[in-house]
Amino acid sequence: MVEPHMMQNHNLRPANINNGAAPSHLNAHCLPQSVQVLIHLIGTDATTQVLDHFGGRSIYIPKRLRPQCPLLKVISREKLELLMQHFGGETVDLPQAGSLKRHWRNLDIAAASAAGASRAELVARYGLSQRQIGNIRRRYRELIQYLSQPHFRTA
Repeated sequence: MVEPHMMQNHNLRPANINNGAAPSHLNAHCLPQSVQVLIHLIGTDATTQVLDHFGGRSIYIPKRLRPQCPLLKVISREKLELLMQHFGGETVDLPQAGSLKRHWRNLDIAAASAAGASRAELVARYGLSQRQIGNIRRRYRELIQYLSQPHFRTA
């Protein structure tokens, strides 16, 4: 089971959002707990690879490394060893990859909105309806306000 104390202070922002540190409560709570821990342990890219291959299922993390472990086809031995140190002998429920990708997309939309992109521009860029863009903007309003502050504006 994933412990709540392991969720604190994780930077779960995609690389293209401004370099300032947004408060963790603005983005960490949007992801399932198991994904937060995976990102903390093995990084965003490896987590995305794991979810692409095993998302929507429960996956057993072995206690000992075996060459036939299916995770070795997706992530490096070093990353698997990190998972084994933390979850060894446990089964982890993984959400579908779409939830993580949607979260990154929504954060991108929030950042673009904070930078001044209009709803029409966001509709064209992301292929979503105006209503969907409006819903995302409402859901991420606090983050948009934070990113709109003058210290975040870049030339």
